[in-house]
Amino acid sequence: MEPATTQRTFSARLNNWLRESRPQGFTLVELLVVIVIIAILAGLLLPALSKARQVSQKAICLSNLKQLHLGSNLYTQDNKGELPGNYDGPLWASGEMLYENHPDAPIWGSDSTNYLKLVPGPVGSGSIGPYVGNARVYRCPSDRSWILLGGTRHERVRSYSMNDYFGVAPNKLEDNYVQFWTESDLNHMAPSDLFQFIDEHEDSINFWNFGLFMDYSRGSKTKIADLPASHHSKGTCLSFADGHATAKTWIDSRTVRKVEHLSWWLGSAPQPSPNNLDIEWLGRHTTIERQ
Repeated sequence: MEPATTQRTFSARLNNWLRESRPQGFTLVELLVVIVIIAILAGLLLPALSKARQVSQKAICLSNLKQLHLGSNLYTQDNKGELPGNYDGPLWASGEMLYENHPDAPIWGSDSTNYLKLVPGPVGSGSIGPYVGNARVYRCPSDRSWILLGGTRHERVRSYSMNDYFGVAPNKLEDNYVQFWTESDLNHMAPSDLFQFIDEHEDSINFWNFGLFMDYSRGSKTKIADLPASHHSKGTCLSFADGHATAKTWIDSRTVRKVEHLSWWLGSAPQPSPNNLDIEWLGRHTTIERQ
């Protein structure tokens, strides 16, 4: 056989072998197996990623609350021991948090998006703003609330409120519980048990104070004036008068409410919640009875 013929025969055989041994792509069964494996991995990873995100958001919220306490403390040191105002004196924060469906929205709705109501800016900004500096500190990363202005959604700028009994002149609330007007007033109870700032529920937050009717914060008389947030694994975050911050998980389903983009407190009196252990816990950390 001539060499040329031999070479052609060899090339033909090599090409046949390559065609026969070349992969022909995935079969349908193999493709389905790959899809199932990907789905299983996604099912395993997504909850872990979601949990990691929640942990991160809670950590940021706790950090925000610590910075608010620090700003409040620095203000107090510069003002002869007087706490930043909640009713009287320079308010710790300015601006109402509203939804566009609130009757006052045409007048005060823009407050909800105005960071200059919190940090140094025009007249009326919050008193602790110069000490806090960063307006983003006032908003919890788990807060997804917004207000519709001019047909556009805008995130609201504040998630936190101050304990109703802080920054209020003596006897202003006219009840049998201590009000904390100056730093020395904090000696009435252990500062580590007295919360100052709290992450408030998106549908409850309005002004700058978190209200709790103390006469109704025990047992069968329990009523809710304002509602704490529940977007941290069915709980909220708080900072205390000694400077520490912690998360609190609620155990009563009446405390954990979904966000409905509707001010639940609008036009209503404090809502009954008898034997609500969450509200009783808040009551024990809000103030103390006068001696």
